[in-house]
Amino acid sequence: TTTGAVIAGGLYHLATHVEDRRRLQADHTLIPRAVEEFLRVYVSAPNNGRRVMRDVEIAGTRLRGPHDGEQGDYIIYNLGGANRDPSMFNRPGATDITRTPNRHLSFAAGTHRCLGLHLARLNLRIAIEAFITRIEDFSLAAGFTPRYLGGITRSLRELPLEFERRRQCRSWGCVAVVAKQLASLGVDGADRGFFIGAYSGCGRNVLLYRPVGLLIGHELG
Repeated sequence: TTTGAVIAGGLYHLATHVEDRRRLQADHTLIPRAVEEFLRVYVSAPNNGRRVMRDVEIAGTRLRGPHDGEQGDYIIYNLGGANRDPSMFNRPGATDITRTPNRHLSFAAGTHRCLGLHLARLNLRIAIEAFITRIEDFSLAAGFTPRYLGGITRSLRELPLEFERRRQCRSWGCVAVVAKQLASLGVDGADRGFFIGAYSGCGRNVLLYRPVGLLIGHELG
């Protein structure tokens, strides 16, 4: 879920912030830093649970650890909130693709730190780089309002993107090339819930994302 949600979030940002997209297209060395910011802002698992292992007081709230054979309190903590802590991040509500340092907790920390973080970062970097290289100009479909799947995980319900057809594209067009390229890299695996598809018409194309299932785009005219 991490790669699909963050790819969608990153492309949403780049579709609505042309200056940032141009910067990444002009200098691919900035992409890893942008990926870290997309991870911070579009964290795919903002809520998590842990069992309290000892008595402790946090911000005036007492949490009880194991006692007399009973388990400690079970708590839900918010990584998404931690990623926007103003004491840790300057302008935490802004998406700054050059932010450094960026000590986000999207992969958690300590003994529970995500084992797949390096693979996730690699997938994100490759996906963003491949997409903005093959599709240089894209925007949100007219009238689109972002809606999110909530709960323990968080991701866009869908992301329709419009882009101009390139001259050399045939039949399925540029996005088919991108889809195949990402697929070959394992970015769109079913286990990650990232599927893309498109149909190239004689005007503009539409690319859609949803976290579950395969969508096929349609000709816009």
